[in-house]
Amino acid sequence: MVCERHEEIVHRLDNHANRIRQLEIHEAQTGEKITSLIEKLDNLTSWIKALVMLSGTTLLGFFIWYIQNL
Repeated sequence: MVCERHEEIVHRLDNHANRIRQLEIHEAQTGEKITSLIEKLDNLTSWIKALVMLSGTTLLGFFIWYIQNL
């Protein structure tokens, strides 16, 4: 003979357990997405550095060419 209050408490605990499980799954998925995003940002940063160096080298070469043609 289980009273109604006890059944309600058990139901609430089960509900909380399910919600906690869903939050843990969501947290793991979010962590994976953040890791992927960090990798993509690192890749983008390296490309930006390469483009800046290429632009700087091109600009330096242009100045040297311009000075030689004066």
